[in-house]
Amino acid sequence: MDENLKKSMKTIVGISNQLGEKLHSWFQYILLPASSLFGILIALHGRSSDILHIRLFFALAIVALALGILLIAIATYSHIEALRRLRKNYEQEAITALREHRGVGHVGASERKIFLFCEKAGYAFLILSVLLLAVYVLLSALCCC
Repeated sequence: MDENLKKSMKTIVGISNQLGEKLHSWFQYILLPASSLFGILIALHGRSSDILHIRLFFALAIVALALGILLIAIATYSHIEALRRLRKNYEQEAITALREHRGVGHVGASERKIFLFCEKAGYAFLILSVLLLAVYVLLSALCCC
């Protein structure tokens, strides 16, 4: 294998590892406050209003928050799944290379579309939950006055 190619591959691997660590940290940063907010909202919410629309906005906000947390957690799992596929692909390439009496070639594992969808949908649901909570607070304030 050419030395420049080896050097490039090491750089790509280093950048990929860095990206994985940053994404993992980002997901943790999002999941911790979202999960905490979910627990606080469930625990502290009483039946403050008998108006159906206000209770509906609160329920929708809770459901959106729960879905956002679930989808971001699934997106976090995607890194583990990608490493498993990468290991499997590398094992297959190593066996093939050994049989063909050559060096092991480049092996990769791309992200699956379902995990990319979960990440984007998770962000959307978290934003939606914040907006629904804001509407809930405004309606609660207006109806109580």
